[in-house]
Amino acid sequence: MAIIRWFNPKIAYFLQSRRKAFTQLPMPPSGKMVIWMHCASLGEFEQGRPVLEAIRQQYPDCWIYLSFFSPSGYNVKKNTPLADAVGYLPFDLPKYIDPWLKALRPNLVIFVKYEFWFYVLQQLKKKQIQVLSISAIFRPNQPFFAWWGGFARRGLACFNHIFVQNTQSVQLLQQIGLEQRCTLAGDTRFDRVWQFTQLPPALPNLILPFFKSDENDHSQTTKVLIAGSTWPDDEKLLAMAFRQFPDNWKMVVVPHEITWSHLQHIEQAFSDQDIVRYSDLVSGKVNFQSHKQPPKILIIDTIGLLANLYRLGQVTWIGGGFGAGIHNTLEAAAWGIPVCFGPNYKKFNEAVELINKGAAFSITTWQTLTDKIKEWQQHPENGEVAGASGKNYIAEQQGATKRIMNYIQDLLA
Repeated sequence: MAIIRWFNPKIAYFLQSRRKAFTQLPMPPSGKMVIWMHCASLGEFEQGRPVLEAIRQQYPDCWIYLSFFSPSGYNVKKNTPLADAVGYLPFDLPKYIDPWLKALRPNLVIFVKYEFWFYVLQQLKKKQIQVLSISAIFRPNQPFFAWWGGFARRGLACFNHIFVQNTQSVQLLQQIGLEQRCTLAGDTRFDRVWQFTQLPPALPNLILPFFKSDENDHSQTTKVLIAGSTWPDDEKLLAMAFRQFPDNWKMVVVPHEITWSHLQHIEQAFSDQDIVRYSDLVSGKVNFQSHKQPPKILIIDTIGLLANLYRLGQVTWIGGGFGAGIHNTLEAAAWGIPVCFGPNYKKFNEAVELINKGAAFSITTWQTLTDKIKEWQQHPENGEVAGASGKNYIAEQQGATKRIMNYIQDLLA
């Protein structure tokens, strides 16, 4: 363990969290109905959140346990009021799972999206505990559908019901004989992001002046690109493109990982611009009035603001498209503004659909992004049409939570 901690602190922390899950067993009150929801990480939590909120509202007396696989999800949501207790899922082995399930004694279990733990599922089926998978999505290249995937299929068959996001997933489950256990419900994230747009703004007042037009220049209105969940390759492209943006444009950069080295990288990439860090505004180290020229770049070096920031932008950039894949596009599109990202987006159905509807744009060079910004500057109606198309798409996809809750209500009646 000491060697692992030295070479890879993340792995060491992960192993420590599994041990914590085993030593700190969940302790629900006797006589209470127990509902357990499991999410891999923060993204899956946001996907399961509309269902969790509906359960909390409709079954206020039940005891809700929320578990995570990833420390990043646990650390952010360990105090969420939507659950009575939050913890980690132990290692998927008998010596860990058996006493854990005995202590938790759930009446209903909900796994979100990609979570398939064979021993847990096997034991839940053995104990005749209802277990659901929600917002699941399947692809032909997954082990469930391979000739050698019998073990994976047996795990999948332990679910009492599977709520999937798209027609392809239904067809794949039909091929392995699970057509009676699946429902095309849609993606609960659409419900979540739409609900969020109906809430009042929740942004610190100290950053609002950044979005206001320059009082000394009445010729043009300030416009802002919100760059969310960015990585170094995103920031390199954004910095090069920004040099050619019209003068009335600003940028908010919200990095996916907030580390000292990453923040340094962002400041170096935008070194020719006037930059402000959010943390410096909070500490009082700087303020917008202290700058001779209004700053052009605002770096958000804290968590929890991104989803609210999108409402103040005219264009969004979603990070990750030059790496493993883009992050959440729906949070941005729900506000009715154009969405841009890099080339690695095709495994995300919602991104493909947004592009097909003219609401999103895959961009591979800084020049292409600059050209788009100049187009929307000269013809703002083009950007408005793109944004409206994305907002309409999200509005049309509502209803997954209601379909899932109808099933749960019948189950618990």
